[in-house]
Amino acid sequence: MNIAVAAEGQIPQSRPADRFARAPWFLLFQSDGTFLEAVSSKAGEHGAAAAAVSLLAQKDVGVVLAPRLGPNAVSALAAANLKAYLSEGETAEDCVRLFLAGKAKVLD
Repeated sequence: MNIAVAAEGQIPQSRPADRFARAPWFLLFQSDGTFLEAVSSKAGEHGAAAAAVSLLAQKDVGVVLAPRLGPNAVSALAAANLKAYLSEGETAEDCVRLFLAGKAKVLD
């Protein structure tokens, strides 16, 4: 299971994005916190949440770290059986550390 962080940039030290479905990048980490890759989010005008969740599900993501979720994102994540937590931290890497330490709040 991988962890995805909605982020502003392509490296683990990037700032977390201020939104989920239209985040410029998703940074993927292994369940031990090791950085895997940056995936560009190519959200269209409509269906951004469903497209983002589909992309992440294809990458074996089980947990998403994001600032907040809209109703479409909540539905899409639930349908894909992905869990969402609040992305708190200065960097995407910090967000993952907090999640792995059990300090991340569940988003619904």
